[in-house]
Amino acid sequence: MFFLYILAFPGVADIAADEQPFTIQWAVSPAPPFHILSGSFYRLGMCDVLVDQLSRKLIQVQHSTVVMSHTRIRREIEEKENLCFPCVIKREISPWYHYTDVTVVHPPLGVITTRKNRKAFKKAGMLKNSRVSLRSLAKNSHYLFGKPAARKFPTPLQEVIESFADTNHFYSVEGTDAVTRIMKKISLGRLGYTLEYPTALRYFTLTEGENDLVFIPTQEYGNRAVPGAIGCTKNAWGKEAVRKINTALRDVVNHPDYLAIRQFWQVK
Repeated sequence: MFFLYILAFPGVADIAADEQPFTIQWAVSPAPPFHILSGSFYRLGMCDVLVDQLSRKLIQVQHSTVVMSHTRIRREIEEKENLCFPCVIKREISPWYHYTDVTVVHPPLGVITTRKNRKAFKKAGMLKNSRVSLRSLAKNSHYLFGKPAARKFPTPLQEVIESFADTNHFYSVEGTDAVTRIMKKISLGRLGYTLEYPTALRYFTLTEGENDLVFIPTQEYGNRAVPGAIGCTKNAWGKEAVRKINTALRDVVNHPDYLAIRQFWQVK
């Protein structure tokens, strides 16, 4: 009876609709050490803790989480579905995302490979002053490159990646936890190298044990850090989601739990 009463008075219905809480749907893709959804570090990824703290802080907002592959998240964002992706590289401008303020500063991306390969890179002249030329590696068909399918990198590195993406020594990995699977293949000699953060190698060593993998900065990107942020769909909903998140972000990024997890994974 009350429901019928509301329908009979549109103004009342509008007020009831206005009282519905704003909802943020968090898109989560298992990608250690950002999101960890299994094992001994369950929900101790940097972005897991970030979302948990934001959910506690933004009590006026309703929160929901959906788990999907990075590829699907990117497709949903491009189709303007209302999603916030907690861990993205903050770029100057994006056709797909509204960005929050910076949430973390990642250490520089670099090449992860085996010690044996590092020696070979140096002997071939691709490694100088402790930095490897990603462009030279991209031209060398002897070493297979592994990359998570939907992964994007800072522009100087992305340009190199795109230059050989259609070759037979470029290996794209679909599905969840692709980075860990790629590093396993490198350890077994089935792939030559990947492009990743040193924090990913730290996670791999902590969970898989001692290994022969090493991290090498690139000549193309050097020691430049990578700013991270939350990216929300580039529409009116995403703009409002970013506004609300930013009101709580300063407190969240300085919260002891978030500071501790960043220190554990060795990021700024």
